[in-house]
Amino acid sequence: MESELIQTNKQPRPQKPSSTQKQFKDQEIDHFPQENNFQSNPEELTKEQQGLLQEFREKVNPETVKESQKLNNNNNNTSRGKITQTGLGNNTQFDLENNKDYNIVMSALEESNRIPLNAEDLLIQENKLFKILDNIRVQLNFNFVAEEYLEFSHISSLQSLEIFFQYPKIKKIIINSQIFEYTAAMLCVFVYMKGMLTLSTVEHLKNILYYCHQNLILTIELMLKNICYDYRDNIWVKKLNEIVRDKKSKTNIGNNEVVIEQNNNILFNCIGNFILLYFNNKSDVRTFSVLNDIMCNIDRCSLESVKNNLSNLKNMIIFMAENAKNSFVHVNLNGPFLPKKTDKSDYTLVLDLDETLIHCLDQQEIMPLIRPGTEKFLEEMSKYYEIVIFTASVKDYADTILNQLDPEKKYISYRLYREHTTVLKRTYLKDISKLGRDLSKIIIIDNASDNFRLQTDNGIFINTWIDDQTDTILFDLIPILKDIVVKKIPDVRKALRKIRDTMIRFYVKGDQNPFQTVLKYIKEDEKNNAS
Repeated sequence: MESELIQTNKQPRPQKPSSTQKQFKDQEIDHFPQENNFQSNPEELTKEQQGLLQEFREKVNPETVKESQKLNNNNNNTSRGKITQTGLGNNTQFDLENNKDYNIVMSALEESNRIPLNAEDLLIQENKLFKILDNIRVQLNFNFVAEEYLEFSHISSLQSLEIFFQYPKIKKIIINSQIFEYTAAMLCVFVYMKGMLTLSTVEHLKNILYYCHQNLILTIELMLKNICYDYRDNIWVKKLNEIVRDKKSKTNIGNNEVVIEQNNNILFNCIGNFILLYFNNKSDVRTFSVLNDIMCNIDRCSLESVKNNLSNLKNMIIFMAENAKNSFVHVNLNGPFLPKKTDKSDYTLVLDLDETLIHCLDQQEIMPLIRPGTEKFLEEMSKYYEIVIFTASVKDYADTILNQLDPEKKYISYRLYREHTTVLKRTYLKDISKLGRDLSKIIIIDNASDNFRLQTDNGIFINTWIDDQTDTILFDLIPILKDIVVKKIPDVRKALRKIRDTMIRFYVKGDQNPFQTVLKYIKEDEKNNAS
Protein backbone atom coordinates (compact mmCIF):
# COMPACT_ATOMS: atom_id res chain seq x y z
CA MET A 1 0.00 0.00 0.00
CA GLU A 2 1.41 3.39 -0.99
CA SER A 3 1.26 6.17 1.54
CA GLU A 4 0.40 9.73 0.64
CA LEU A 5 3.47 11.77 -0.16
CA ILE A 6 3.56 14.95 1.90
CA GLN A 7 5.44 17.71 0.09
CA THR A 8 7.36 20.43 1.87
CA ASN A 9 7.35 24.10 0.95
CA LYS A 10 10.87 24.66 -0.32
CA GLN A 11 13.28 21.95 0.63
CA PRO A 12 13.48 19.19 -2.01
CA ARG A 13 12.73 15.65 -1.04
CA PRO A 14 16.00 13.81 -0.27
CA GLN A 15 16.82 10.91 -2.57
CA LYS A 16 18.27 7.69 -1.24
CA PRO A 17 18.23 3.95 -1.91
CA SER A 18 15.62 2.21 0.23
CA SER A 19 14.96 -1.44 0.96
CA THR A 20 11.23 -0.81 1.00
CA GLN A 21 10.81 1.35 -2.09
CA LYS A 22 8.92 -1.42 -3.84
CA GLN A 23 6.20 -1.19 -1.21
CA PHE A 24 6.23 2.42 -0.07
CA LYS A 25 7.28 5.82 -1.28
CA ASP A 26 9.45 7.92 1.00
CA GLN A 27 7.29 9.86 3.40
CA GLU A 28 8.27 13.34 4.50
CA ILE A 29 6.59 15.14 7.36
CA ASP A 30 6.84 18.89 7.87
CA HIS A 31 8.49 20.05 11.07
CA PHE A 32 8.76 23.54 12.46
CA PRO A 33 10.55 26.24 10.49
CA GLN A 34 14.00 26.88 11.90
CA GLU A 35 14.45 30.62 11.81
CA ASN A 36 12.24 33.43 10.55
CA ASN A 37 12.76 37.19 10.50
CA PHE A 38 9.58 39.15 9.98
CA GLN A 39 8.42 42.78 9.78
CA SER A 40 5.27 44.09 11.44
CA ASN A 41 2.07 44.86 9.54
CA PRO A 42 -0.45 47.25 11.12
CA GLU A 43 -3.40 46.13 9.00
CA GLU A 44 -6.54 44.92 10.72
CA LEU A 45 -7.24 41.18 10.86
CA THR A 46 -10.06 40.11 8.60
CA LYS A 47 -12.18 37.01 9.17
CA GLU A 48 -10.12 35.14 6.57
CA GLN A 49 -6.93 36.23 8.27
CA GLN A 50 -8.26 35.01 11.59
CA GLY A 51 -8.81 31.57 10.03
CA LEU A 52 -5.24 31.54 8.71
CA LEU A 53 -3.99 32.56 12.12
CA GLN A 54 -5.84 29.70 13.77
CA GLU A 55 -4.46 27.27 11.16
CA PHE A 56 -0.95 28.50 11.84
CA ARG A 57 -1.34 28.17 15.58
CA GLU A 58 -2.55 24.57 15.25
CA LYS A 59 0.28 23.60 12.89
CA VAL A 60 2.96 25.23 14.96
CA ASN A 61 2.17 23.60 18.27
CA PRO A 62 -1.43 23.47 19.45
CA GLU A 63 -0.37 22.42 22.96
CA THR A 64 1.41 25.73 23.56
CA VAL A 65 -1.58 27.92 22.74
CA LYS A 66 -3.60 28.85 25.78
CA GLU A 67 -7.36 28.48 25.60
CA SER A 68 -7.80 32.11 26.60
CA GLN A 69 -5.81 33.25 23.56
CA LYS A 70 -7.98 31.52 20.91
CA LEU A 71 -9.52 33.72 18.28
CA ASN A 72 -13.27 34.03 18.30
CA ASN A 73 -14.13 33.22 14.69
CA ASN A 74 -17.88 33.59 15.34
CA ASN A 75 -17.46 37.35 15.83
CA ASN A 76 -15.68 39.97 13.78
CA ASN A 77 -13.59 41.10 16.74
CA THR A 78 -10.24 39.52 17.68
CA SER A 79 -8.71 38.30 20.90
CA ARG A 80 -5.71 40.33 22.02
CA GLY A 81 -2.58 38.78 23.53
CA LYS A 82 0.67 36.96 22.77
CA ILE A 83 1.31 33.50 21.31
CA THR A 84 4.43 31.72 22.53
CA GLN A 85 5.61 29.15 20.00
CA THR A 86 8.50 26.93 20.94
CA GLY A 87 9.30 25.90 17.40
CA LEU A 88 10.71 29.23 16.20
CA GLY A 89 13.90 29.78 18.11
CA ASN A 90 13.98 30.59 21.81
CA ASN A 91 10.35 31.23 22.81
CA THR A 92 9.65 33.59 19.90
CA GLN A 93 6.69 35.77 20.85
CA PHE A 94 4.08 37.10 18.46
CA ASP A 95 2.54 40.37 19.59
CA LEU A 96 -0.97 40.45 18.20
CA GLU A 97 -1.87 43.67 20.00
CA ASN A 98 -3.19 46.08 17.39
CA ASN A 99 -2.43 43.39 14.76
CA LYS A 100 1.23 44.43 14.61
CA ASP A 101 2.57 40.98 13.83
CA TYR A 102 -0.07 39.60 11.51
CA ASN A 103 2.56 39.27 8.76
CA ILE A 104 4.48 36.90 11.05
CA VAL A 105 1.58 34.50 10.83
CA MET A 106 1.22 34.94 7.07
CA SER A 107 4.95 34.58 6.44
CA ALA A 108 5.18 31.50 8.62
CA LEU A 109 2.30 29.93 6.75
CA GLU A 110 3.38 30.84 3.24
CA GLU A 111 7.12 31.49 3.24
CA SER A 112 8.67 29.33 5.97
CA ASN A 113 11.29 26.80 4.95
CA ARG A 114 10.08 23.75 6.85
CA ILE A 115 12.35 20.84 7.67
CA PRO A 116 11.33 17.57 5.96
CA LEU A 117 11.31 14.42 8.03
CA ASN A 118 11.66 11.13 6.16
CA ALA A 119 9.55 8.99 8.45
CA GLU A 120 10.44 5.81 6.59
CA ASP A 121 14.13 6.31 7.31
CA LEU A 122 13.37 6.94 10.96
CA LEU A 123 11.44 3.67 11.13
CA ILE A 124 14.29 1.77 9.45
CA GLN A 125 16.89 3.28 11.79
CA GLU A 126 14.92 2.22 14.86
CA ASN A 127 14.32 -1.25 13.43
CA LYS A 128 18.00 -1.87 12.72
CA LEU A 129 19.12 -0.61 16.12
CA PHE A 130 16.49 -2.73 17.88
CA LYS A 131 17.56 -5.77 15.84
CA ILE A 132 21.13 -5.48 17.18
CA LEU A 133 19.81 -5.37 20.75
CA ASP A 134 17.35 -8.21 20.11
CA ASN A 135 20.05 -10.47 18.63
CA ILE A 136 22.26 -9.84 21.65
CA ARG A 137 19.40 -10.65 24.00
CA VAL A 138 18.60 -13.99 22.35
CA GLN A 139 22.32 -14.71 21.91
CA LEU A 140 22.47 -14.72 18.12
CA ASN A 141 25.05 -13.28 15.78
CA PHE A 142 24.74 -9.47 15.96
CA ASN A 143 27.76 -8.56 13.82
CA PHE A 144 25.83 -8.65 10.55
CA VAL A 145 22.95 -6.50 11.80
CA ALA A 146 25.41 -4.01 13.31
CA GLU A 147 27.10 -3.73 9.92
CA GLU A 148 23.67 -3.15 8.33
CA TYR A 149 22.93 -0.36 10.80
CA LEU A 150 26.27 1.36 10.12
CA GLU A 151 25.81 1.12 6.36
CA PHE A 152 22.30 2.56 6.57
CA SER A 153 23.42 5.42 8.81
CA HIS A 154 25.67 6.66 5.99
CA ILE A 155 23.00 6.63 3.25
CA SER A 156 19.99 7.68 5.32
CA SER A 157 18.48 11.12 4.79
CA LEU A 158 18.43 11.43 8.60
CA GLN A 159 22.10 12.24 8.90
CA SER A 160 21.58 14.29 12.05
CA LEU A 161 18.39 14.39 14.11
CA GLU A 162 19.31 17.53 16.06
CA ILE A 163 18.21 19.71 13.11
CA PHE A 164 14.64 19.00 14.16
CA PHE A 165 15.17 20.77 17.49
CA GLN A 166 15.70 24.46 18.17
CA TYR A 167 17.20 24.97 21.63
CA PRO A 168 21.01 24.65 21.69
CA LYS A 169 21.00 22.56 24.88
CA ILE A 170 18.47 20.06 23.47
CA LYS A 171 20.33 19.93 20.16
CA LYS A 172 23.55 18.99 21.98
CA ILE A 173 21.76 16.32 24.04
CA ILE A 174 20.44 14.77 20.81
CA ILE A 175 23.85 14.97 19.12
CA ASN A 176 25.53 13.18 22.04
CA SER A 177 22.80 10.54 22.02
CA GLN A 178 23.45 9.88 18.31
CA ILE A 179 27.21 9.73 18.87
CA PHE A 180 26.76 7.10 21.58
CA GLU A 181 24.36 5.16 19.33
CA TYR A 182 26.77 5.05 16.38
CA THR A 183 29.75 4.27 18.64
CA ALA A 184 27.86 1.38 20.27
CA ALA A 185 27.10 -0.20 16.88
CA MET A 186 30.76 0.17 15.88
CA LEU A 187 31.89 -1.43 19.16
CA CYS A 188 29.78 -4.48 18.26
CA VAL A 189 31.70 -4.76 14.99
CA PHE A 190 35.10 -4.21 16.64
CA VAL A 191 34.42 -6.99 19.17
CA TYR A 192 33.83 -9.43 16.32
CA MET A 193 36.70 -8.26 14.15
CA LYS A 194 39.19 -8.55 16.99
CA GLY A 195 37.96 -11.93 18.26
CA MET A 196 36.94 -10.45 21.63
CA LEU A 197 33.59 -12.22 21.92
CA THR A 198 33.08 -13.36 25.51
CA LEU A 199 30.08 -13.53 27.82
CA SER A 200 31.43 -10.46 29.59
CA THR A 201 31.71 -8.29 26.46
CA VAL A 202 28.24 -9.40 25.35
CA GLU A 203 26.67 -8.37 28.66
CA HIS A 204 28.35 -4.96 28.49
CA LEU A 205 27.18 -4.41 24.91
CA LYS A 206 23.62 -5.45 25.77
CA ASN A 207 23.50 -2.82 28.50
CA ILE A 208 24.91 -0.11 26.22
CA LEU A 209 22.54 -0.93 23.34
CA TYR A 210 19.53 -0.85 25.67
CA TYR A 211 20.13 2.78 26.68
CA CYS A 212 20.93 3.78 23.08
CA HIS A 213 17.65 2.31 21.86
CA GLN A 214 15.63 3.97 24.61
CA ASN A 215 17.21 7.31 23.73
CA LEU A 216 16.15 6.88 20.11
CA ILE A 217 12.58 6.03 21.18
CA LEU A 218 12.46 9.13 23.39
CA THR A 219 13.84 11.26 20.55
CA ILE A 220 11.18 9.94 18.18
CA GLU A 221 8.51 10.81 20.73
CA LEU A 222 9.85 14.35 20.98
CA MET A 223 9.81 14.70 17.20
CA LEU A 224 6.24 13.39 16.99
CA LYS A 225 5.08 16.12 19.37
CA ASN A 226 6.37 18.73 16.92
CA ILE A 227 4.90 17.27 13.74
CA CYS A 228 2.42 19.56 12.03
CA TYR A 229 -1.12 18.92 13.19
CA ASP A 230 -2.44 18.10 9.70
CA TYR A 231 -0.15 15.06 9.43
CA ARG A 232 -0.84 13.34 12.72
CA ASP A 233 -3.21 10.85 11.10
CA ASN A 234 -0.61 9.96 8.47
CA ILE A 235 0.17 6.22 8.25
CA TRP A 236 3.90 6.74 8.87
CA VAL A 237 3.26 8.91 11.90
CA LYS A 238 0.94 6.24 13.26
CA LYS A 239 3.67 3.61 12.82
CA LEU A 240 6.11 5.78 14.74
CA ASN A 241 3.54 6.29 17.50
CA GLU A 242 3.07 2.52 17.71
CA ILE A 243 6.82 2.03 18.14
CA VAL A 244 6.92 4.57 20.96
CA ARG A 245 3.91 2.98 22.64
CA ASP A 246 5.26 -0.58 22.39
CA LYS A 247 8.97 -0.08 23.02
CA LYS A 248 9.29 2.87 25.37
CA SER A 249 10.39 1.67 28.79
CA LYS A 250 7.95 2.31 31.65
CA THR A 251 10.90 3.46 33.76
CA ASN A 252 11.38 6.51 31.52
CA ILE A 253 9.39 8.97 33.62
CA GLY A 254 9.59 12.73 33.22
CA ASN A 255 10.52 15.08 30.41
CA ASN A 256 12.09 13.25 27.50
CA GLU A 257 14.94 15.73 27.26
CA VAL A 258 15.85 15.14 30.90
CA VAL A 259 15.66 11.34 30.57
CA ILE A 260 17.80 11.38 27.40
CA GLU A 261 20.42 13.47 29.20
CA GLN A 262 20.38 11.03 32.14
CA ASN A 263 20.79 8.10 29.74
CA ASN A 264 23.65 9.93 28.05
CA ASN A 265 25.46 10.14 31.39
CA ILE A 266 24.96 6.41 31.90
CA LEU A 267 26.20 5.69 28.38
CA PHE A 268 29.26 7.87 28.90
CA ASN A 269 30.24 5.75 31.90
CA CYS A 270 29.32 2.40 30.30
CA ILE A 271 31.13 3.02 27.02
CA GLY A 272 34.10 4.59 28.80
CA ASN A 273 34.46 1.57 31.09
CA PHE A 274 34.06 -0.79 28.12
CA ILE A 275 36.91 0.94 26.28
CA LEU A 276 39.17 0.84 29.34
CA LEU A 277 38.40 -2.83 30.01
CA TYR A 278 38.77 -4.25 26.50
CA PHE A 279 40.82 -1.84 24.38
CA ASN A 280 43.33 -0.36 26.81
CA ASN A 281 46.35 -2.50 25.94
CA LYS A 282 49.64 -1.95 24.22
CA SER A 283 48.77 -4.19 21.28
CA ASP A 284 45.76 -2.02 20.34
CA VAL A 285 46.98 1.54 20.88
CA ARG A 286 45.32 2.97 17.76
CA THR A 287 41.82 1.70 18.58
CA PHE A 288 42.05 2.89 22.18
CA SER A 289 43.35 6.29 21.08
CA VAL A 290 40.46 6.94 18.66
CA LEU A 291 37.75 5.74 21.06
CA ASN A 292 39.25 7.56 24.03
CA ASP A 293 39.51 10.78 22.02
CA ILE A 294 35.80 10.61 21.17
CA MET A 295 34.80 10.12 24.80
CA CYS A 296 37.10 12.86 26.14
CA ASN A 297 35.79 15.37 23.59
CA ILE A 298 32.17 14.28 23.42
CA ASP A 299 30.81 17.81 23.96
CA ARG A 300 32.95 19.20 21.14
CA CYS A 301 32.51 16.38 18.62
CA SER A 302 30.13 16.42 15.70
CA LEU A 303 28.34 13.27 14.62
CA GLU A 304 29.92 13.51 11.19
CA SER A 305 33.47 13.64 12.60
CA VAL A 306 32.78 10.64 14.85
CA LYS A 307 31.45 8.64 11.91
CA ASN A 308 34.49 9.50 9.81
CA ASN A 309 36.99 8.64 12.56
CA LEU A 310 35.37 5.32 13.45
CA SER A 311 34.90 4.35 9.80
CA ASN A 312 38.56 5.06 9.11
CA LEU A 313 39.53 3.01 12.15
CA LYS A 314 37.38 0.12 10.97
CA ASN A 315 38.98 0.24 7.49
CA MET A 316 42.43 0.24 9.08
CA ILE A 317 41.57 -2.84 11.18
CA ILE A 318 40.28 -4.63 8.07
CA PHE A 319 43.45 -3.70 6.18
CA MET A 320 45.68 -5.01 8.96
CA ALA A 321 43.64 -8.21 9.20
CA GLU A 322 43.99 -8.78 5.45
CA ASN A 323 47.75 -8.24 5.66
CA ALA A 324 47.97 -10.69 8.55
CA LYS A 325 45.91 -13.19 6.59
CA ASN A 326 48.15 -12.85 3.56
CA SER A 327 51.30 -13.27 5.62
CA PHE A 328 49.74 -16.30 7.39
CA VAL A 329 52.25 -16.59 10.18
CA HIS A 330 51.74 -19.74 12.23
CA VAL A 331 54.30 -21.36 14.48
CA ASN A 332 54.05 -25.15 14.62
CA LEU A 333 54.53 -26.07 18.26
CA ASN A 334 56.29 -29.18 19.45
CA GLY A 335 54.63 -31.61 21.83
CA PRO A 336 53.77 -33.03 24.14
CA PHE A 337 50.64 -30.92 24.60
CA LEU A 338 49.17 -32.96 27.45
CA PRO A 339 50.62 -33.62 30.89
CA LYS A 340 51.47 -37.12 32.05
CA LYS A 341 48.45 -39.35 32.15
CA THR A 342 46.65 -39.47 35.48
CA ASP A 343 43.33 -40.80 34.20
CA LYS A 344 42.50 -44.42 35.02
CA SER A 345 41.65 -45.12 31.38
CA ASP A 346 44.41 -46.24 29.03
CA TYR A 347 42.53 -44.86 26.03
CA THR A 348 42.24 -41.29 24.72
CA LEU A 349 39.34 -40.02 22.60
CA VAL A 350 40.04 -36.85 20.59
CA LEU A 351 36.95 -34.99 19.37
CA ASP A 352 36.52 -32.18 16.87
CA LEU A 353 34.12 -29.37 17.79
CA ASP A 354 32.51 -27.55 14.83
CA GLU A 355 30.17 -29.63 12.66
CA THR A 356 31.09 -32.70 14.75
CA LEU A 357 29.51 -31.83 18.10
CA ILE A 358 27.99 -28.41 17.39
CA HIS A 359 27.25 -25.98 14.56
CA CYS A 360 27.48 -22.18 14.48
CA LEU A 361 26.61 -19.86 11.60
CA ASP A 362 30.01 -18.29 12.21
CA GLN A 363 32.59 -18.24 14.96
CA GLN A 364 30.93 -15.29 16.66
CA GLU A 365 27.64 -16.98 17.45
CA ILE A 366 27.07 -17.31 21.16
CA MET A 367 24.49 -20.08 21.36
CA PRO A 368 25.38 -22.95 18.99
CA LEU A 369 23.18 -25.70 17.68
CA ILE A 370 24.14 -28.92 19.47
CA ARG A 371 24.21 -32.27 17.71
CA PRO A 372 21.67 -34.77 19.06
CA GLY A 373 23.22 -37.08 21.63
CA THR A 374 26.23 -34.88 22.39
CA GLU A 375 25.64 -34.67 26.14
CA LYS A 376 24.90 -38.40 26.42
CA PHE A 377 27.95 -39.21 24.28
CA LEU A 378 30.30 -37.11 26.43
CA GLU A 379 28.88 -38.54 29.64
CA GLU A 380 29.22 -42.17 28.51
CA MET A 381 32.62 -41.84 26.84
CA SER A 382 34.14 -40.09 29.86
CA LYS A 383 33.65 -43.39 31.74
CA TYR A 384 35.93 -45.22 29.30
CA TYR A 385 38.20 -42.59 27.71
CA GLU A 386 40.26 -39.56 28.52
CA ILE A 387 38.37 -37.00 26.39
CA VAL A 388 40.29 -34.25 24.56
CA ILE A 389 38.62 -31.56 22.44
CA PHE A 390 40.93 -30.62 19.56
CA THR A 391 39.61 -27.74 17.45
CA ALA A 392 41.11 -25.49 14.79
CA SER A 393 39.11 -22.59 16.23
CA VAL A 394 40.55 -19.84 18.39
CA LYS A 395 40.61 -20.25 22.17
CA ASP A 396 38.05 -17.57 23.16
CA TYR A 397 35.42 -18.90 20.80
CA ALA A 398 36.02 -22.57 21.67
CA ASP A 399 35.98 -21.94 25.41
CA THR A 400 32.67 -20.06 25.14
CA ILE A 401 31.09 -23.11 23.48
CA LEU A 402 32.75 -25.75 25.67
CA ASN A 403 31.73 -23.95 28.85
CA GLN A 404 28.15 -24.52 27.73
CA LEU A 405 28.68 -28.14 26.71
CA ASP A 406 30.52 -29.08 29.90
CA PRO A 407 29.99 -26.26 32.42
CA GLU A 408 31.23 -28.27 35.39
CA LYS A 409 34.15 -29.78 33.43
CA LYS A 410 33.12 -33.30 34.36
CA TYR A 411 33.55 -34.93 30.96
CA ILE A 412 36.24 -33.10 28.97
CA SER A 413 39.76 -33.53 30.36
CA TYR A 414 41.72 -31.21 28.04
CA ARG A 415 41.18 -28.59 25.37
CA LEU A 416 43.46 -27.95 22.39
CA TYR A 417 43.03 -25.02 19.99
CA ARG A 418 44.26 -23.60 16.70
CA GLU A 419 47.63 -22.79 18.24
CA HIS A 420 48.19 -26.53 18.76
CA THR A 421 47.53 -27.45 15.13
CA THR A 422 50.22 -28.13 12.55
CA VAL A 423 49.96 -26.00 9.42
CA LEU A 424 50.75 -27.69 6.13
CA LYS A 425 50.04 -25.78 2.92
CA ARG A 426 47.80 -23.34 4.82
CA THR A 427 45.70 -26.17 6.25
CA TYR A 428 45.32 -26.73 9.98
CA LEU A 429 46.12 -30.38 10.71
CA LYS A 430 45.68 -32.20 14.02
CA ASP A 431 48.86 -34.13 14.70
CA ILE A 432 47.85 -36.42 17.55
CA SER A 433 51.40 -37.74 17.82
CA LYS A 434 52.16 -34.48 19.71
CA LEU A 435 49.66 -35.22 22.49
CA GLY A 436 52.09 -37.25 24.50
CA ARG A 437 49.96 -40.39 24.41
CA ASP A 438 50.42 -43.87 22.97
CA LEU A 439 49.13 -43.78 19.37
CA SER A 440 47.87 -47.35 19.71
CA LYS A 441 45.38 -46.07 22.30
CA ILE A 442 44.19 -42.83 20.60
CA ILE A 443 41.01 -42.44 18.52
CA ILE A 444 40.18 -39.16 16.78
CA ILE A 445 36.67 -38.35 15.49
CA ASP A 446 36.27 -35.55 12.96
CA ASN A 447 33.94 -34.51 10.15
CA ALA A 448 36.93 -33.60 7.94
CA SER A 449 39.23 -36.51 7.17
CA ASP A 450 42.00 -34.12 6.07
CA ASN A 451 42.28 -32.94 9.67
CA PHE A 452 43.73 -36.31 10.78
CA ARG A 453 45.48 -37.28 7.57
CA LEU A 454 48.82 -37.53 9.42
CA GLN A 455 47.36 -40.49 11.36
CA THR A 456 44.51 -41.80 9.22
CA ASP A 457 44.43 -45.20 10.93
CA ASN A 458 43.46 -43.55 14.20
CA GLY A 459 40.52 -41.64 12.73
CA ILE A 460 36.78 -42.12 12.51
CA PHE A 461 35.29 -39.93 9.82
CA ILE A 462 31.67 -38.94 10.44
CA ASN A 463 29.24 -36.85 8.45
CA THR A 464 29.14 -33.08 8.83
CA TRP A 465 26.28 -31.96 11.06
CA ILE A 466 24.42 -28.69 10.57
CA ASP A 467 20.94 -28.91 12.09
CA ASP A 468 19.50 -32.39 11.44
CA GLN A 469 17.65 -33.27 14.63
CA THR A 470 17.14 -36.88 13.44
CA ASP A 471 20.89 -37.55 13.39
CA THR A 472 21.92 -40.60 15.47
CA ILE A 473 25.63 -41.04 14.72
CA LEU A 474 26.80 -40.19 18.26
CA PHE A 475 24.32 -42.65 19.77
CA ASP A 476 25.53 -45.29 17.28
CA LEU A 477 29.19 -44.72 18.14
CA ILE A 478 28.73 -45.28 21.88
CA PRO A 479 28.58 -49.14 21.78
CA ILE A 480 31.41 -49.38 19.23
CA LEU A 481 33.80 -47.21 21.24
CA LYS A 482 32.72 -48.83 24.47
CA ASP A 483 33.40 -52.30 22.98
CA ILE A 484 36.99 -51.35 22.13
CA VAL A 485 37.77 -50.47 25.75
CA VAL A 486 35.82 -53.32 27.32
CA LYS A 487 37.65 -55.84 25.14
CA LYS A 488 40.94 -54.06 25.90
CA ILE A 489 41.93 -53.91 22.24
CA PRO A 490 45.76 -53.60 22.26
CA ASP A 491 45.87 -51.42 19.14
CA VAL A 492 42.81 -49.32 18.23
CA ARG A 493 44.19 -48.77 14.72
CA LYS A 494 43.72 -52.44 13.84
CA ALA A 495 40.20 -52.47 15.28
CA LEU A 496 39.21 -49.33 13.39
CA ARG A 497 40.72 -50.72 10.19
CA LYS A 498 38.66 -53.88 10.61
CA ILE A 499 35.50 -51.83 11.14
CA ARG A 500 36.20 -49.77 8.02
CA ASP A 501 36.91 -52.89 5.92
CA THR A 502 33.68 -54.49 7.13
CA MET A 503 31.68 -51.38 6.29
CA ILE A 504 33.19 -51.26 2.80
CA ARG A 505 32.37 -54.93 2.24
CA PHE A 506 28.72 -54.42 3.21
CA TYR A 507 28.52 -51.26 1.14
CA VAL A 508 29.77 -53.07 -1.95
CA LYS A 509 27.04 -55.66 -1.42
CA GLY A 510 24.44 -52.90 -1.61
CA ASP A 511 24.00 -52.08 2.06
CA GLN A 512 23.05 -48.40 2.18
CA ASN A 513 23.84 -48.14 5.89
CA PRO A 514 26.89 -50.35 6.56
CA PHE A 515 27.62 -48.54 9.82
CA GLN A 516 24.33 -49.76 11.27
CA THR A 517 25.11 -53.29 10.07
CA VAL A 518 28.49 -53.28 11.82
CA LEU A 519 26.77 -51.98 14.94
CA LYS A 520 24.27 -54.83 14.71
CA TYR A 521 27.08 -57.43 14.59
CA ILE A 522 28.77 -55.84 17.62
CA LYS A 523 25.56 -55.99 19.64
CA GLU A 524 25.01 -59.64 18.63
CA ASP A 525 28.58 -60.45 19.65
CA GLU A 526 27.95 -58.79 23.06
CA LYS A 527 24.86 -60.97 23.60
CA ASN A 528 26.77 -64.15 22.71
CA ASN A 529 29.57 -63.28 25.12
CA ALA A 530 27.04 -62.52 27.86
CA SER A 531 25.32 -65.90 27.38
